[in-house]
This record gives sequence, structure tokens and C-alpha cells, in this order.
Amino acid sequence: MAIYYDSQNYITNNTPLDRLRGELGEYPVPGGFQKYKSNKITESSISPALEFSDKLFPTKSHTITLFGGEESFMDQTQWKEHIVSLVDTNAIYFDHAFANNTLENNDTFYNNFFHPEYEDSTKRLSTTSLLNYNILNLLGKSDEIKDMAALRSSFEENVQTNFETDAYLEDLMNNYSRRLQNYVYGPLQYNEKNRNIFLINRDRNVADTANYPFVLSFDCLLKEKSTSFIDTIEENYATKFLFQGIKNNLSTQLLPFKYRDSRYNLKTHDLLAILSNTDYNSFVEDPRELFLLNVGDQVGSSMRFMNQIRTVKLLQKMNELILTNLKSYDELIKGEACETFNFGFKIEKYIDNDVGLPVQTYYIRNTNNLLQFIDTQMKYGRKYFYKVYNLLCVFGSNYQYSGLAISNNDNELESLNGDVLENSYDPSVSYRAQLSVDINPSIQIIEEPIYQFQKMFFDNIPPKPIPTFHHTKESVLISLEPLIHSRREEAFIPLHQEEEYIQESMTLSRTTYLFENFTSLYFQGEYLIYRLDREPKNINEFYDSFLTSAKSESTFRSIDTKDKRNFVTYKDNSTHTTFKDNILPNKKYYYLFRTTTYHGTPSNYTDVFEVELLKTASDTKLVTRVFDIPKQVLETEKTKSFKRLLKIVPNLGQLSFPQNAEKVEDAINNMGILNKKLFSYGTENINDGHKFKIRITSKHTGKKIDLNVNFKIIVKTNYD
Repeated sequence: MAIYYDSQNYITNNTPLDRLRGELGEYPVPGGFQKYKSNKITESSISPALEFSDKLFPTKSHTITLFGGEESFMDQTQWKEHIVSLVDTNAIYFDHAFANNTLENNDTFYNNFFHPEYEDSTKRLSTTSLLNYNILNLLGKSDEIKDMAALRSSFEENVQTNFETDAYLEDLMNNYSRRLQNYVYGPLQYNEKNRNIFLINRDRNVADTANYPFVLSFDCLLKEKSTSFIDTIEENYATKFLFQGIKNNLSTQLLPFKYRDSRYNLKTHDLLAILSNTDYNSFVEDPRELFLLNVGDQVGSSMRFMNQIRTVKLLQKMNELILTNLKSYDELIKGEACETFNFGFKIEKYIDNDVGLPVQTYYIRNTNNLLQFIDTQMKYGRKYFYKVYNLLCVFGSNYQYSGLAISNNDNELESLNGDVLENSYDPSVSYRAQLSVDINPSIQIIEEPIYQFQKMFFDNIPPKPIPTFHHTKESVLISLEPLIHSRREEAFIPLHQEEEYIQESMTLSRTTYLFENFTSLYFQGEYLIYRLDREPKNINEFYDSFLTSAKSESTFRSIDTKDKRNFVTYKDNSTHTTFKDNILPNKKYYYLFRTTTYHGTPSNYTDVFEVELLKTASDTKLVTRVFDIPKQVLETEKTKSFKRLLKIVPNLGQLSFPQNAEKVEDAINNMGILNKKLFSYGTENINDGHKFKIRITSKHTGKKIDLNVNFKIIVKTNYD
């Protein structure tokens, strides 16, 4: 079990912060625990804890008695010096050790269906102005939230009763921009309310996410813990106060924790300070906050008296929890983990990069130690960063020594200011000391990072086209149609390095990189045609030889069935098309074809077709064949200019693992889809990687530096 300790309590320099704890107990160190005994204290005793419940928050206290060995000290002066060096009555020591409790994480993006009108809206609107599944999925909505869910317009007096049906959702997406613009509270209010969302409601509609064109789903399972803390908070309807206090906490700290050799600065919130400074008389929702509450959890000034009663009950229950879970001094000096409770989750959402403030933040109550998060607010083609935290309530403590009294030459206990303790005379022991240790609760809500991931709403790649060639006397006729069935094949292959972003986008919107589903979901009948009038040496040459696009958009007229005197024009939605290209006779041309999506994402390219219109005095015929580009010798040297910083990472194609590998070793031995691999497989040492030479040349002086780079596989073991 991984335990994270306050950095001051994790000893790496052989010097404990609290020397008395080192003498009586032990400290965590790399590899286990260690005692720091001087062997000058021969015996010690710790009294049972005294509990003090007459304060706002209860505390504990112990009396500690120390005895020194006769052979270790010449006189009482040496004994006093030793005790004073062990006990610092001015220092306050903290303990917030906690155990990591994440079991499983899973994120998946679903492209359910194509909805062009709504997807165009995602490009024009801000992220927080888009349709929010969590609002529509709330049971027992207030009137304001009903208005938000239905996007009630200023022209409607009341929310339509059918706004939660699939038909209404479809109509809402068809007219989303217009309804948002006419939203009764204004589009700015809808946008601002979606900045900070608090999912406190236990009961939600079991709405089918398949009714939304695209959905991000994230699940997280934590280790099972007691629910006594969250039960206490929820029984007294204080969850909204506590979440809001965490969000608005200006006194948050970054406390350093250590696990093994790593240091983590974790954001923490003092729970007792939040509870003490919260006004429970009434709850006020900020303009940039949206609270989705349980049925019966009312807000407003009418709840003032009830909130006061709940506050008294809350503090009473909290004091019971503190006394039950506050460590004794014996437990403190053993380095045991504190009692912890999973209070909830925090999800920070960033767009394009994770620098600066998040564009949206979710605060979600803990339900059976399981997080199930749905997000439908994503703009097409934009990268989203998600940072997920467990709001872990750690029942820690701080302690301080006081009342130190040390034996004197008269065999009495004398304080540091010269006062002699009553009835402290004892001639049977030469060297003794007595002190108190006061233990106070220090309960922290720690934002424990449990998962980070990136996702993108992106196209499904369309299928390749199937070209068929015909001819006339002066031209070639090319019929194009797509493969109409879904299939799995190797990943998208860029035609040029400028299309490598598509590979990254596919990776962010899929669960696998090596294989993809190629479907006609986003295909709207548009084809890309490339042509060269010379023999290509490299497939990349076609990228700059784009000829034209051909779209299968045609219309036809038919008699109006309602009024036979008129004609009606219909649009032909066929995905087949024909392109006529006038070419010179007796000259070879080279064609390559791709389809493209509604959003402009191309498919994989077809084979290269060599086409020649052979013309004689009496006849014309078309000769076509698949042209194989001669294999080129791989470039051994590439140059790239840069100013100051150079980052060296493997190509994504070098890091792809085979899908059918059953063992880790098999996957590593077949890693990568490029010709030249990172590693020399079959050798005894898997880290015998190929060497890559990188020569850096100064533009100003011409001086050269050679870097010999080879990559190694790092094996990480999950000790849990």
C-alpha cells in the first residue's frame, strides 16, 4: 500500500525533525521505518489520552515521562541538556499521512452519429455554451434549471412538458444556436453558469447517451472506505456549503508530501477553517456556479432557521468523528496512515493546453467510491485536457509539547523557568523528566491527483474511394464511389507531414491508435483528386499536385404530388460522382484519390493509377494500370533548423504495439510500424537500441556537436 507522508516526516538526511519522536517511536525512510534512539533514555511511559470536548473542536492530551540511564550522565546538568535537545516546546508538528486509494480509471470517447447543424454550432460557440448532458439528466429540477435544460426562449411563458424527450432533444440540436441566442436569461448567463458545476444530486435520469452525437465518458473506481464522514455532511445538507467553501477557499496551501523518492506538492483545504467560517444561515449561488442538488435540498432565506438547526447537528456529529479518528500519541510516533474518507471529486477541464485557468470545473459528490462522469460540451477539433482529483478528507493532526519539567539535584521535577512541581520528589530515580503533548485535529481536504488525460472530438476517417476509368476522344471519365461498409484497417497514413496532426487527433478521439474504424459516418460525397503529369518518385509529391474536388451533389425535378401543375426540385443524396478530365493524348498521367469528410478530414489515399489516352488516326483507347512507386533508399540524413531548444522524442509510429501480442515481451519485440525500429530485437539485452546520430551546427560559428542517441525501455513496477 502506497502511503504519502508530510515531507517533514519522511526522513532522507538521517535527522528527524522531532527528536523525541525519533527516540520513542520511528520515522518513515526510504525502504521502511527507522528509529533514532540515543540509548540514553532507558525507559519511558505515555499516559492514556485525556479528551477535551469543551472546545469548538475536541483535542487530546498525554503525559510523557522519561527516565535516563545512570551510566549515561555525569550530573543533572548533562541530563537537562540532553532533554532540552530532544524536546522543542515551541515547535508544532503535523501529521497528514494518507494511503493512495485509486483502483481503476477508464476514459472513452463515443462518436454516436453525425449532426452537422449542431456540430457547426460547436465551432462558433464557447465550450461552456454547448449542450450539457448533466443538466438535462437531473431529477427534481428547479424552475431555473428546467429553463436551462430546455433552453426556454424569451418567447415561451413556461417550459414545455416534453423537453426531456428524444424528439425535443433532436429539435434542440437542430436549432441550437437560435434557441441559445433567445434563451430567457441570455446566452451569457448560460455560459457563465456552466463554468463551475456542482453535481451533488444522488438521483439522475437514466438517459441514453446514444441520443447525443458525441459523448466523453470517464469512470474511476476508488478503494472502499467508510462513508461516515460524507453521511454526516449530507444528513445535514452541508455538501453544497463545503463544496462552495473548497472552490472559494483563498487560504488553500500546497503541502509537500513524499512517497519513496518522489515529492508531490498537493493542494489542501483546511476543513475545520471552512466549517468555522461558513455562514449557514443562507446559501447564495455565485453567477459562475451551478448547483445540481438533491430533491428537498432547498436554498434561500426561507431555510435560515432550518439551516441553524442543521449546523448544530453537523458540529456535534463532526466532534464525534474527530474523537473517534484523531490519533493518539502512540499512533502518531508509529508513522501509521491517518483515517481518510472519499468526499468527492474535482475535474478541471482545459482547452488547447493545460496552462492557466481551466475553462470549466466540476465538483462531484462521492457515490459508493465510484465516479461516472459524462461530458457533452466539446468543440470539434479542439484538444481538451482533463485533470481528475479525489477530494480526500484526511483526519490528520498537529501536536505540540508543553509543561516540560526535568529532575534537579534535590530529586524534584523543575520547570524550565525554575518552578518546582508539587509532590514530585522521588529519590529512587536520579534522571527523569515529564512533559505534556497536546494533539489537535488538522483535517485537510487534499486534492489527490488520480488521473490526467486528453481527448478530442474528431472525425471518423472516411473510407477510400473506388475509381473506375472510362474515356472519350479528348478526355478521361472517372467514376468515384466509396466503400460503403465499415471495416478495420491500419491507421491513417498521412500524405504529407503537414497531415500528421490527424494522427494525433485520431489518437485523442479513439481508444486505440494502430487500428481504426473507417466509416461513411461523416462522408458527404466529396472526393479529392490529385494528378501528376510526370512519374512520381515519392507519394508525398501528390500533396502539392491537388487537381480538384468532385462532389456528388445533384438535383432532379419531379411532378409535385400535391399540385400536379408544378414541379418540385429534389436533392440527390447519392455518394457516387463522375469527373471529366481533359488530358493530352499519348501522355502518361498519374492519379491518386481520397474522400473527405464534412469537416475536411481526408481518407487514406488509393493506389496510384497510371492513365494514358492512346490516340491514333483511326482509334482512341484508354490504358490504365496501378503504378508502383519505386522504393527509395531511406534518407540517412535530415536537417532541421531551430533557435534554442531541441526536443528529441520517438515518432508515434515507433511506439505502436501490436494488437495480438499476448505477452509484454512479444509486444516490445514487435513495437513500431516503421521500417527502422528503435530497438535491435533478438539481442540478449532488450535495451540494445539502434543509435541515431544528431549533429548540431552553429549558424554563426559553424562549430559542430554530435549527439549519439539511443532509446531504452524503462520498466516500471506497480508495487500495489
